[in-house]
Amino acid sequence: MNLTQVGSDHSPIMLASDTTTPKSWKPFKFFLTWLNDESCTSVIENAWRLYVSGSPGFQLAKRFQSTKKELSLWNRTHFVNVNKRVDDVQKELDVLQEQPPYDENHNKILDINKDLSKWQKYTTDFYQQKSRDHFIKDMDNNNKYFHNKTNKRRMKNNIDSLQDQNNTWLHTREEISQHLTSHFKEISTSIVVTLDEGHFMLISTIITDADNLSLTRVPSHHEIHDTLKSMENWSAPGLEGFQAGFHKSQWSIIGEDVCQMITRFF
Repeated sequence: MNLTQVGSDHSPIMLASDTTTPKSWKPFKFFLTWLNDESCTSVIENAWRLYVSGSPGFQLAKRFQSTKKELSLWNRTHFVNVNKRVDDVQKELDVLQEQPPYDENHNKILDINKDLSKWQKYTTDFYQQKSRDHFIKDMDNNNKYFHNKTNKRRMKNNIDSLQDQNNTWLHTREEISQHLTSHFKEISTSIVVTLDEGHFMLISTIITDADNLSLTRVPSHHEIHDTLKSMENWSAPGLEGFQAGFHKSQWSIIGEDVCQMITRFF
């Protein structure tokens, strides 16, 4: 790409080595920093009250969808852009600090400093979770560090090109999408296989009757909760975008529905 001549009779050339990835739909994901806001739990509690008839699994899925929708709306109207909120509060603080040191201004400065610290913590938690970096803990806010880690992770998660089974390279987003869709459809297609039941007689018995009884026993609500507590809090989310940390923090709201769905399997 030839740029405009400025101060010379030569036209500079700009070479773009990497094309810009077009913006695409991003799945919902619950963020830990939302829990710092008191209104978040109220949004979850109100969304979970949705009346749903059907099996426990169907009710749970619908309530998760309702919660996801309400949290997305709440995030757009309440959080919007955490970086912009920090900048706005910082500007407000700068204006007050330039004014004469009256008692009234001093009190306002203290309040705004608290608000600024709150939003800086939101920003740090937000980018730390997106970067999945656990090296820095309980230290000063380092938003730039986590922001850079997030950008690097985003670049690694991007697929620029892919080689198919015919050794043909695919470069466009449409080609890659079609190839991946068709590949996973093919490997996910079930094939009915008929086995001679006599073959099972050749396999020695390993699981005892006591083991089998323990494996098929309906777990108690306490056992389900203990299993949940042993899981990593903010690792990869489930299908609806909620991690184990969300289930732990909101167990008083969602616990009964989760337990009913799990016990229904047995």
